[in-house]
Amino acid sequence: MTAKQFVDLLNEWGIPHRENRDGWQNHNRNSKGPWGPNVFGIGNHHTGGADNKAGRDILWEGYAALPGPLCHAGIQQDGYVLLNGWGRVNHFGLGDSKVLGHVIKEDYGNHVLVPHQADVDGNSRFYGFEWMYDGLSEPSEHYPKLYHTAVRLNAAICTHHDWTELSAIGHGEWQPGKWDPGHSKGHMFDTVKFRGHVAQAIAEGPKGSPKPQPSNSIVFNKGDSLHSLAKKFLGDEKRWLEFVDVNRQLLNHPEPGDVLKLPKK
Repeated sequence: MTAKQFVDLLNEWGIPHRENRDGWQNHNRNSKGPWGPNVFGIGNHHTGGADNKAGRDILWEGYAALPGPLCHAGIQQDGYVLLNGWGRVNHFGLGDSKVLGHVIKEDYGNHVLVPHQADVDGNSRFYGFEWMYDGLSEPSEHYPKLYHTAVRLNAAICTHHDWTELSAIGHGEWQPGKWDPGHSKGHMFDTVKFRGHVAQAIAEGPKGSPKPQPSNSIVFNKGDSLHSLAKKFLGDEKRWLEFVDVNRQLLNHPEPGDVLKLPKK
C-alpha cells in the first residue's frame, strides 16, 4: 500500500487516526534497503512504556542503537492509530525464515509460532505497529480501546491483501528472545486468541464493530508449569491434574507455545 491507500483504508474501516508529526508519509529508512516489493504480514509489538510525548518521540526518532522510525504507526490507548512513517521502518529486524514461510503459506493453524533463529530481514517484509502500553498487563482487559483498534487494523490490512488472520503475528513469534506484545514480564500475550478476534473482524468487514469474546484457552510460556498455571487460573496448584484431563493431546508435557484449554473452575 501507499501511504494514501493506508489512510483511505483506515477511513473505510472507521478507524480513528492522527499524525505523530507532519511528513510521516516520507519518514522512513529506504536509504538502508527496500520495503517489499512483496510484504507478507503484519508485526505487532508493544512499546514497553507509556502513551505520552516521550513515547511518541521514541517512535519517530528512535534512539542511538536503533534509529527511527520504529514503526509504521503506533496504536494509542484511546484507540487512535498514530501515523508515524511509511516505507522501510526499524520495527522487525532479523527473524526466523521458517516463521516467514509459515506466514506466507498461512499453514500453521491454531498455534503460536516459536522462532529459533534470526536469519532473514523482517523490516522489508512486514507492516509494523507498536501498541503503546508497557506490556505488563492483558491488553484486551486493561486497554480495551487500544486492543479493539489493533484487531480492526490487522483485519483491515489482511482484507486489503486478501490474507487470513494467520498473516498477523507478534514480535515474540518472529525474533528469538522477544516477548511482545506481552501480558506480564517475559510473557507474550495470547496471539491465538488475538488472531481469532482478527478473523472475526475480517468476517464482519469494514462496517462491523466486533467485540472480542472471552477465550477459554491460554498459551504455555517458558517457565510455566501445570502447577503454577493451576494456582494462577484455578486458585489451587493441587488442581494441576485438571489441566492434564482437558489437554490429553499434550501428554502432560506441554512446551512453550502450546495452547492449553482452561479447565472449568
